Amino acid sequence: MNLEGLTESEVEEIVEYGIQRGKVALLSAFAAIALGGIMGIFVQGIIFWLSFCSLRRYAGGYHADTQNRCFVISFAVLCLAYLWIKEMGHIGIPEFLVQSMMLLVILIFAPVENRNRILDENEKQKYGKKTKRRAVLLYFVYVAMSFAKMPVFAAPIEASFGVVAISLIAGIVKNTIAN
Repeated sequence: MNLEGLTESEVEEIVEYGIQRGKVALLSAFAAIALGGIMGIFVQGIIFWLSFCSLRRYAGGYHADTQNRCFVISFAVLCLAYLWIKEMGHIGIPEFLVQSMMLLVILIFAPVENRNRILDENEKQKYGKKTKRRAVLLYFVYVAMSFAKMPVFAAPIEASFGVVAISLIAGIVKNTIAN
């Protein structure tokens, strides 16, 4: 980042924003890992958080209008995702079909921009490629864990795909309504 030509107050504002974003990221990670521990799925919680963050970073999707609304929605979604993970007992044909459909949603629609982050064509291509590569890689990990009869490791990936796919669809709907 080139800071030349910026005033001292602009640089301070950028640094303060970065510090605030870092605090929010650390708090979110801590809450996700702690909730996983409380719900008895500590390792799966970490796997979920890593795969979710990996996909969501470049996929975009729904963004709440206020920070408080974001916290509430994020916590509710996290609880639902962790319940999904806890209840996942096995992986069969229906689960593979659902996972494949969620992969298609991600491959077709990512990235989804929002009013705070409008993407130009280069960014759409760049973020789309990054999201698609990560989604395909995680899909193959999901398949490998499923064939290895390790739903404990596959379920968090499935849940992260579900949250990201739903977020993409919700973001598209929100963008369509706003326009």
